[in-house]
Amino acid sequence: MSRNILQGLVGAWCPSLGPSGYTLLDRSGRGNHGSLTNMDAGTDWVGSPGGWALDFDGVNDKVTSTHQMGTGIEKATLAFWAKKPASDTIAICSIGSESFNSRFHISWFSDSEVYCTCENGSGTFGNVTLTYAASWFYFVLSYNGGQSTNATRLRLFINGTQRTLAFTGTIPSTAISSNVVAIGAGSGRYATAQIDDVAIWNRDVSPVEASGIYNMGRGGLGRLLTPQRRSYAFRVPAAAVKSYLFVNRGQVIGGGTL
Repeated sequence: MSRNILQGLVGAWCPSLGPSGYTLLDRSGRGNHGSLTNMDAGTDWVGSPGGWALDFDGVNDKVTSTHQMGTGIEKATLAFWAKKPASDTIAICSIGSESFNSRFHISWFSDSEVYCTCENGSGTFGNVTLTYAASWFYFVLSYNGGQSTNATRLRLFINGTQRTLAFTGTIPSTAISSNVVAIGAGSGRYATAQIDDVAIWNRDVSPVEASGIYNMGRGGLGRLLTPQRRSYAFRVPAAAVKSYLFVNRGQVIGGGTL
């Protein structure tokens, strides 16, 4: 995946990189670290084969932070991994107010429908049916208020594939009146789910980019943001090894090899 995907990235919260106590670090470099609220740092960080994740109880767990896109935005993207433990639970991530208005968020409801809300007090959204499975799903919600139709202004990608949304109302040309980011909460609801690698951009990502991020897998964005140090080993031919000794008045006082 090209590092061009990092263009316009204004927040990246990657539990997959490992526990960090009651602070969820923003790996984008913007310093928008999140605070675990009503959560237990000892038990809500959970490990899995794909990396660590945060476990939300559906009662009042959430992580809150801020973004630097401003308000009345015209372009944005929200992306995250989520896994519901059962078919009767909800997974949510939200940019903007946690109330019912002026927000941009994804809700995965108990009726297996995904609601993608982008509004500015108008109550407009798009939704699509998603067959429940006890596995990880990757959601990317891309918004461009400058486009002319609902279908081009708001696009949803699930596991790298764009889905056709059924719209209610007209998606506005500007949205979001708050700089709050809420992970695991929105519209007065809370997630019962594991959530991982949440990211927001101040632009609308392309279908190719949405597919590419998904193909990196869980933890892929975190690895891209925090490259691992590499170590190298060299084999030296035995013939090239030279020994030396330090001698003082006939006594060996040191030595080594070259």
